[in-house]
Amino acid sequence: MARAPKPEDNLENNIENTDKTETTEIKEKNDAFNTTQQNTEKSTAEENTGQTYIYAGPSLPDGRLKENSLFKNTNIESLKEFLKEILEKEPSVIKLIMPVKKFTEVAQKIKTPGNVLNKYYNEILSTAKPTNKETGGK
Repeated sequence: MARAPKPEDNLENNIENTDKTETTEIKEKNDAFNTTQQNTEKSTAEENTGQTYIYAGPSLPDGRLKENSLFKNTNIESLKEFLKEILEKEPSVIKLIMPVKKFTEVAQKIKTPGNVLNKYYNEILSTAKPTNKETGGK
């Protein structure tokens, strides 16, 4: 004959089930965190390893930097070093250098008046125009 369940039996089952549920929830949270961290690390690794970047700004005088210039197998830090002299004169240039995969989206924003990327483009355009003195005019 089976004995009747006692209240403490029910309590033990509830504690055991609660422990299993908490363990499962903790494991799921850890798995989600690890996946997010791996994706972040992968994204950071992609940014720090060889990607192809494009300059979406206007061409600069004297061929220093041409519109739609591609920089292959590089990262932003290397580009900043490579373009150091240009960035000293035109700091907005770096804001218009992006991975090629974002170019289509950014190109539309550059053409949109009021968009910050349009502002950077126009800043570069206005400061990059040669003056009369530089072109030999009066």
